[in-house]
Amino acid sequence: MSFRRLIERLLPFRQRSREKPERQIELWGVSHDLTNEEIGKLTAAQAGQDRVIMAEGSLYLGGFIPQDAPRDKIFVIMEPPTLFTKMDGGRHPTRLYHGGRAIPAEGRGPRRMFETIAGEIESGSPRTDLRRVVHELLHLRRKYPDVVVYNEPQAWLRTVWYESDLLFQYVLCRSEYRLFGAFVYSDMDEAFGEFLRKHGNAVSAMTGDSCLLFAFDGHGGHDSDLYLGSEYVAYRSVLESPNRFEDAKTAADLDSLREVEARMLSEVDGINRSILFGRRLGLRVEDTPCLAFWESLDDKRVVTFSFSGLNGEAGRLRSTIKKLADVISEVVVEHKVDVLDELKQRTDALTGRGELHTPETVGHAIRDFLRENTPPIRDRLYVEDIDSFERVRTVSPAEVTGFLKGDGYLDMPEDEIQRAIEEILAVPFHKEDWGGEVNDLYSANLQVNGIRLPTAFLLKGNGLKRAEMRIADCGRNGDQLLRLFNSPAYLFVVQFVGNITEAVISDVQGKVAERRSSGKPAWYLVMDGQDTARLLHAYGKVR
Repeated sequence: MSFRRLIERLLPFRQRSREKPERQIELWGVSHDLTNEEIGKLTAAQAGQDRVIMAEGSLYLGGFIPQDAPRDKIFVIMEPPTLFTKMDGGRHPTRLYHGGRAIPAEGRGPRRMFETIAGEIESGSPRTDLRRVVHELLHLRRKYPDVVVYNEPQAWLRTVWYESDLLFQYVLCRSEYRLFGAFVYSDMDEAFGEFLRKHGNAVSAMTGDSCLLFAFDGHGGHDSDLYLGSEYVAYRSVLESPNRFEDAKTAADLDSLREVEARMLSEVDGINRSILFGRRLGLRVEDTPCLAFWESLDDKRVVTFSFSGLNGEAGRLRSTIKKLADVISEVVVEHKVDVLDELKQRTDALTGRGELHTPETVGHAIRDFLRENTPPIRDRLYVEDIDSFERVRTVSPAEVTGFLKGDGYLDMPEDEIQRAIEEILAVPFHKEDWGGEVNDLYSANLQVNGIRLPTAFLLKGNGLKRAEMRIADCGRNGDQLLRLFNSPAYLFVVQFVGNITEAVISDVQGKVAERRSSGKPAWYLVMDGQDTARLLHAYGKVR
């Protein structure tokens, strides 16, 4: 959109052109060369009814709009990443890195990675797996969002957040997916899930480069083709949100947009996530496991192929998937239009064919799914964040004061606390306590943001007589904490009936950071005596 059209949207012009506009426009450009005096003016500026401040995108990306500035009144002009692919037809991403080297030291590494990625995209080599390219872009986007990787003084400034989106547009110009297929299943479909874990890469390869198969599940690992496909679909749906950059947004709007997008793309996989996505498409649980097909994110029609009658029969399942892969390849190659119609007709001889008409576009369904069913982006959770403990949200700390002794100590044995939590989570059996255990309680019933997270607990009751728990109280040299993180869990809970020292919290935080740095999903929750009392009181376990 042109600058003039942006202005026209923001300003109510009078009918007669000779009359002056009702508002004064103040344009802040060449943002990364602003003087301290100019930045001071911007900070002090109050955009009232007679004044509009518009800042070019580099000002925002470079962090030159101070946090105490009126961010809800400063409109930022962002060049849509699609602008540059349109200019050169998406053929020459390496030209983006001619110059612009006036960057900080921390930006040199990410920039070299971007230059390498741009070269891979531009080469057009059949050996380049674009799904893995997208995986690298998302990794950079998550880890270094605000690091400057291009800066040409008085011209242009770009950060990793913007750069990843920019290169993804070049990926779209190279990818030729005519059809998309999502595997939808739950952890109740054990045989089907195990089949995809073992053979997912082979199944993905059977359909060639024209059909992208994926699953919002991740059971095959973050290196599997089905997981990489889910990242591609998620990233594309987020970047193709309507009016993402077409209209001028305030700095506050951009802050909110970035926070929401970071959360949506933080972890695109998780246990039972594919079944949650299936619900968004209108699928019935009884139709799963299945494959849902569509041609573009703007489609409202989805063709489904159910494997429900084959779940558990590995031989028939393998044979059916091979036949289906042949049909998909033939349809995509032979037909330039009406791919879904032809696919629907050709699968008549196979079992479980169906058709859905979604109330919203597929892209809209994916965005809503990512927005509503995404694990939290921060690593530390609090008891109120847990859906399975939702009643605790109505219990304030003041309400449990009567249950606590001095220094916030809840005088209650570990076994009673464990049994209470087992009942709250509907754990069907009681785990007996013994000295060499990896954890005190393990369950996959706990939910956060509608997603089940396998969870390991370290529990401490009044057997520890002191008012606060130290690392030395967690086994010899804290080996209980070490064993806890050997559990096959995503969420790690450390609970004590009194206070928990900062050293324990820092140790747990470091272990979670280590797991995350290796690509493993991990969160932690610390429950002291007060939070323990709130949880148990909310569910009637203490009165």
